[in-house]
Amino acid sequence: MRDRNRTAPTTLPVSFPAPRLPQRVGREWRTRLARLLAVPLLALPLPFAGRVGAAETGRGVDLAPFVGERIEDQWPSSNWASIPREVESSDGVRFQISGIVRVTGLAAARVGNWVPPQVVGIPVGGSFDTLHLLHTLEGADRDGTPVLGILLHYEDGGERLLRVGAGVHARGGGSESRGEASSRLADPGSSIAWPPASLRPEHARSGVRLFASRFRNPRPGVAVRTLDFLSLFGQSTPCILGLTFDPPAPRPADPALDRKSVV
Repeated sequence: MRDRNRTAPTTLPVSFPAPRLPQRVGREWRTRLARLLAVPLLALPLPFAGRVGAAETGRGVDLAPFVGERIEDQWPSSNWASIPREVESSDGVRFQISGIVRVTGLAAARVGNWVPPQVVGIPVGGSFDTLHLLHTLEGADRDGTPVLGILLHYEDGGERLLRVGAGVHARGGGSESRGEASSRLADPGSSIAWPPASLRPEHARSGVRLFASRFRNPRPGVAVRTLDFLSLFGQSTPCILGLTFDPPAPRPADPALDRKSVV
């Protein structure tokens, strides 16, 4: 349920169409996701008024219990083998990488590469102002396609859904997305975190790029118990590698700085 006193911010011209849910997804899960997606999309982000807090002031989440593949288990010839164990975004946020958390992408599922549609119960255990996500996509989707939901479970029983979109917050790898033009993202709060510009020619063949995105918590004064990663059933497979939080901080007065994809 939305906060009645909250004023809906102005939206950016990016369309997030409702995805078609595949028949093989269970009825209970389809009903839950359809209910969440039925709430209108409020907004997408604008930049913050300055640099976000350094990693020392934030809290990282250990994703090791939830990863499907560990980085150290990758074959030397794998595209993922060159991923470092720590990545720092252009805003100075550090992410510790233990492995890859994946949720369903329809293109991979069609050829038998089935991963869970949701990864649930990731502990947060406190309030925060900003969520920093290190992620990428395997495969490609049209710009604006919703691919990943981050469902926040608050201590008071409330829920909020943050939506991640292809071409908005991240892009896939491969030859079709290596050029500079295809590196542009609609969200000014998202950027390539790895490889750094100096190493991009060296890693161009692998096509693996990691993106850092920041999301404002719509209810920073309420503790978040857990969060879930939910597939929104795009063609590409969402891959999450790192998650960090900034503690609660005073909000800027300009409501334009408080826009994010939230229901």
